[in-house]
Amino acid sequence: MSNPATATSGLRRGAARFNGRDFEIFDENKLPWNEDGSVFRLTRAHDGSLLLGSQRYGLSRLRQGAWTRAWTPQRGELLLAATEDDRGRLWIGTRDGLIRIDPNGTRHFGSEDGMPDGAVLSLSAGHDGEVWAGTSEGVARIDDTGVRAYGTEQGLPPGESGAVLVAPDRVVRAGTKRGAYRLDGDRFVPAASGLPVDEVSALLVDRAGSLWIGTVGNGVLRLTERGWEQLSVVQGLPGAQVNALLEDAQGSLWIGTHGGLSQLREASFATYSRTEGLADNFVRSMAEDRDGAIWVASNGGVSRVRDGRIDAPETTGYDAVSSLSLLLRQNGELWVGTYRDGVQILAAEGVRRLQRKDGLAGEEVRAMIEATDGSIWLGTANGLSRLQDGSLRSWPRVGDEANQLYVRTLLQGASGAIYLGTPEGLAWWDGQSLARLPLPEGRSANLFGLHECVHGHLWLLGSGGLWRLRDGRFEALDPRHDLGRFTIFGMVGDDQGNDWLSTSRGLVSVRHEDLERAVDDPAQSLPRTRYADDAGSEGLSLNGGSMPPMIRAHDGRIWLATGQGAVVFDPDAVEVALASPPTVIERVLVDGDPRDADDPADLSADSGRIEFHYVGLSFFARDSLRYRYRLEGFDAQWVEAGGSTTVSYANLPPGDYVFEVQALVAGAVDAPHSAVHAFRIPPHLHQTPEFRAAVILLAGLLLVWWFRWRTYALRRRAEDLQVLVDERTKELKRRGDRLEEADRDKAVLISRLEVQSAQLARHAKEDGLTGLANRRELDRALQAALEDASGSDQPLAVALIDIDRFKRINDTFGHGVGDEVLRSVADRIRGLTEPPMTAGRYGGEEFALVLPNLRLQDARTLCERLRIVVEKEGLGAERPELNLSISIGVAEVVGSDPGEAYARADRLLYKAKRGGRNRVISGRA
Repeated sequence: MSNPATATSGLRRGAARFNGRDFEIFDENKLPWNEDGSVFRLTRAHDGSLLLGSQRYGLSRLRQGAWTRAWTPQRGELLLAATEDDRGRLWIGTRDGLIRIDPNGTRHFGSEDGMPDGAVLSLSAGHDGEVWAGTSEGVARIDDTGVRAYGTEQGLPPGESGAVLVAPDRVVRAGTKRGAYRLDGDRFVPAASGLPVDEVSALLVDRAGSLWIGTVGNGVLRLTERGWEQLSVVQGLPGAQVNALLEDAQGSLWIGTHGGLSQLREASFATYSRTEGLADNFVRSMAEDRDGAIWVASNGGVSRVRDGRIDAPETTGYDAVSSLSLLLRQNGELWVGTYRDGVQILAAEGVRRLQRKDGLAGEEVRAMIEATDGSIWLGTANGLSRLQDGSLRSWPRVGDEANQLYVRTLLQGASGAIYLGTPEGLAWWDGQSLARLPLPEGRSANLFGLHECVHGHLWLLGSGGLWRLRDGRFEALDPRHDLGRFTIFGMVGDDQGNDWLSTSRGLVSVRHEDLERAVDDPAQSLPRTRYADDAGSEGLSLNGGSMPPMIRAHDGRIWLATGQGAVVFDPDAVEVALASPPTVIERVLVDGDPRDADDPADLSADSGRIEFHYVGLSFFARDSLRYRYRLEGFDAQWVEAGGSTTVSYANLPPGDYVFEVQALVAGAVDAPHSAVHAFRIPPHLHQTPEFRAAVILLAGLLLVWWFRWRTYALRRRAEDLQVLVDERTKELKRRGDRLEEADRDKAVLISRLEVQSAQLARHAKEDGLTGLANRRELDRALQAALEDASGSDQPLAVALIDIDRFKRINDTFGHGVGDEVLRSVADRIRGLTEPPMTAGRYGGEEFALVLPNLRLQDARTLCERLRIVVEKEGLGAERPELNLSISIGVAEVVGSDPGEAYARADRLLYKAKRGGRNRVISGRA
């Protein structure tokens, strides 16, 4: 099982990965360094990677979609086995001995180390670095103390041990040419007595403690406390030679043979047929007696299933004739309704018969119940009969109402009324007479069964699906739910609120409350599980038309009448299937191009169609999986996908998205598992905030230009109108013009003064050489930060930075280079600080940082990053000979005195200088 839960098998021409739905083949075109494509060994490493081994080309590792070479054969070596121990060391078996690969190097174990002569054929990792090897001359244990060999003197037969296993129970087992052995003390003994003496090729101990033995020519053996059993080509195994065994997380056993791959799982369905001793395979009904035995009525008569064994009734006078229905009375009598001979009553004193000559309505008896008053009601193909206090009364088929009394099923409701199910619908006995309850016009009334639920509602089962009778009104399950289109034969409830239905499509389970809601509102979803493809159910045809066609026994198991025998279903056997399977996203396609499904992706702004392929990794009831997904950033809620395993999105707007998908199992006992894929679609230029800001700025400039143009136009108009003014105002006009001109000059002057003032203000705050804050601005920022910190109880740090050996730089390279160094360090400081931090030139070659809201450790981390950047980048490629470094003192400020803060940082800076420069020293002020 490769990570996370896909099955992978080695093939003659590559490897195949199975996700529960499809096989993906890895041939020589997908396997690197493996020209012939053969995969001889598969091993899952502790880090989740998969090791694929080829005899000639060694070992390759697949981790997160990337291939690496784990081991390459040398000098004609052939890989025969591989494993990884619990210390992460890689062990490789070759025809020349054993190889161990670890961080310290590679070591070869041969006969000089105590290994048996010959090839290492199999490997199994134990505990604390221990490894067991099966070789062509026995078994060897390799641990920290050395090598211990086991051969004929230790109980093994002569020859090779082609399989070795250290099971979870820590018992060591070996597979030889003469069967399976286990280590008992210091000797190997046969795994069990009576096992066939076959050459063993694979070993496995499953979670139940059973030992599975793969053989070279006789399939696989299972050894349990009850003995051993065999699975071979006779039982359907595709090949007699078993090469590998594996148990998956859901309890299935995978068998790799030379003829193909098989999945073996604990059957949730078991069938009792003529092979096991049943009277006939065509079963009509079942009943459970007070001892827990199951009585089965079939075309061959009645059989009893008790403790897994089948026998026939021992009652004197019983005739094994075709039987339809069963009734176990309170007094222990078994009533058998037959096809042509009325009723046989099996009692302690012998068999009695009730037939048409005795007043029975008909010989074909399909339904029987015992009412609460002790009366017996019998439904036949020719009418209804009641036996009460030794008196038999019948309502035969007569006239136009004949089909009304073709009785297939009977039920006594909680009210005491007797209900009859017929091909024409529902009838009932109210204590005085029979009455018919017709279904609404246009709906099928062909009934096979009746069921009363815990709410007291009567459910009608038939070829038209499901009907509910509540408060005298019929309500059907809408056909938009597929269960509403099935033919339903029987229905039983369990103690967990589930309904189990025998249908034409197999056994179906549904939560009863979900069923009630779906009938109340057809728009409601109806989650259900259909067990048509479960282990043991393949090809089963469920029967109806006689009662009861299904029962729920006291042990919780459900018995079904089928054309292949009496089938028993154990809900507990599918518990693992009710665990939510892991979900994986297998492929992500962007405009048809594949992307890495495991890593977040930055897509292009032109990305159009994004397609996700996903699957729930379940090897059990795969067709019952349902999916839901959502795209965070786009979908407001989960989208129900049914059984679909693909979804696509087109033309998504720019943004950050996370696609999440879950595989759902109806009735799951745990929360569903999610698979996610994050991606980002960047905006086009016209969608960026910068572009929008530029548009707004341009619009503002245009508005200002229009306003100024409009003002100018109005002024010109005023000037034109002024020309028309009386000559006596000309002098006044000229004065006004001069005043206006003076006003304009004043405005220009004011504008220039404002620009100069802004420049002076900036120069008053900035250092002219570096562009950082000057000493005055630093003092102001520190004072403000001290006031904020004291009022809000927030941390504050101050750092002083000094360029190491700056005087030597000036003396050696000149003041021009010194200025270049100051500007370079200032640029590095500017690149690592952001508001509300303040960075400035403290004086000479010293700089200062005021760091509000930063604790000492965070401030030290920032300064360490600055130190590393300065040391690494220096002045760049222009002056590689100049080794530039800085020393920094970082103080966490407590108090309100800025001078003390600078002094503390300066003392720490001095420590950094004295300690060898090019370092950061921190402390509290």
